[in-house]
Amino acid sequence: MEAIQIEVSAGGVTTEGQAALGAIGNIPFLVPNADVAEVTATFWLESVKNPSVATFLQLQYS
Repeated sequence: MEAIQIEVSAGGVTTEGQAALGAIGNIPFLVPNADVAEVTATFWLESVKNPSVATFLQLQYS
């Protein structure tokens, strides 16, 4: 099995003048219960070889 690992992370949104910079933001009515400051995820794209079927790609994440 072959796999490619992809890791991504993003911080909160900051404002500079009129432009919003950053990659994540909060939905205002959810902030009291879930104020997100950072998000991180890991993905694996795997090539799975099945003897009775052709090779296929599988995506896993955490």
